[in-house]
Amino acid sequence: MESQEYAVRFVDQHRAELTERVRAVDAIGRGLLAYGLVRNRLTMPLRGSSQNKMKNIYQDLDFRGAPAKEAFYKLLKEHEPQLLQELENVSGEIQSHREELQHLKEEREKERRELEVWRAARETEEMELQHLKEEREKERRELEAWRAARETEEMELQHLKEEREKERRELEVWRAARETEEMELQHLKEEREKERRELEAWRAARETEEMELHQMRCELQREREEVEKMREEVEKMREEVEKMRDMMEKEKEFMTRKDKTQSESVEAQKSPFRKCHSMEYILTFTAGETPGTDASIPASVPELRLVLLGRNTAEKSLIANGILGREVFVSGTPSPTKAQMSSQRKHGTIAGRRVVVVNTPDWFSSTVSQFELWQDVKHCMELSAPGPHAFLLVTEMLSTHHRPSDSCQ
Repeated sequence: MESQEYAVRFVDQHRAELTERVRAVDAIGRGLLAYGLVRNRLTMPLRGSSQNKMKNIYQDLDFRGAPAKEAFYKLLKEHEPQLLQELENVSGEIQSHREELQHLKEEREKERRELEVWRAARETEEMELQHLKEEREKERRELEAWRAARETEEMELQHLKEEREKERRELEVWRAARETEEMELQHLKEEREKERRELEAWRAARETEEMELHQMRCELQREREEVEKMREEVEKMREEVEKMRDMMEKEKEFMTRKDKTQSESVEAQKSPFRKCHSMEYILTFTAGETPGTDASIPASVPELRLVLLGRNTAEKSLIANGILGREVFVSGTPSPTKAQMSSQRKHGTIAGRRVVVVNTPDWFSSTVSQFELWQDVKHCMELSAPGPHAFLLVTEMLSTHHRPSDSCQ
């Protein structure tokens, strides 16, 4: 359950995307009016576009504050769940990258503090070393004084020699300790150089991660542009479907004028599919000819590209198999298989000409989402490139519950 703070931050952060992409504006406006969080002017239909309506809604949300934005977020989840999920996924990826970057910054700060501690320890050791040097110099001056006293005190010469030997041994011990300290100091310098190289490597890795983050943002922008292109392609396909609907209306008028006998109706009911007059203008079968391979087709003969549309997958497969003269599409199944949920392309040779048939799934089904429809329409256009010569609409002409105009719509 999202909190009010999360809902307010989400609505404010994605103001531009929601204004451009929300389509259920009227339903959301009625929901906000039911909550009593917007002014009554939302009940009046606006002449402007969905973007202008969303701008008016945002003005009321800013005026009402956090409760109105929380209610608006709940209505978005109810009426625009796919858009809401897409925006939340993008926000989640950006938040994850920000957390990783914050973690790297904390590690870098920790290493910096450790380096400062090490530098302080090094300065303390240098001060102790300086103190030892001063003590050594003091001892050296005392030794010189002792030597001067030795020259004047001949009677204590032997005793002084023993003390001198003792001091010499102590001096050797001190020199050995000094060499050990110098070796430790050299080791500390090497460790410092190693830490410096590791810090440079970490900086390089951080720059690489920033470049990868920038590349991911660029890829996200390209994906959005591809979605916009797909929308334009769907609009073009809708225009072609409108043209096809006009052709079907003319075909229907022609079929109603033709007087059919009762025997022809009985024969059409027994046949797995009915031969349409429109097919006679597309394919001409010669007596005794059967579909062949592409090896005997001259290069100068252009291919014929046909696209089958309709709601009944089994009937479209029967029509396609009948056109190509062989079993190439699976037919007779009560429900479409996974392979039949996308457009398929098969080809054959009829009357010495290469014929390509693209069988489409049920685009008019309520189970097909808008995104899946865009994807398969684009796939169908690629299979029929550079463009189909004809669209064949497969309908149940004898059904009393379904009309061909319904499929066109």
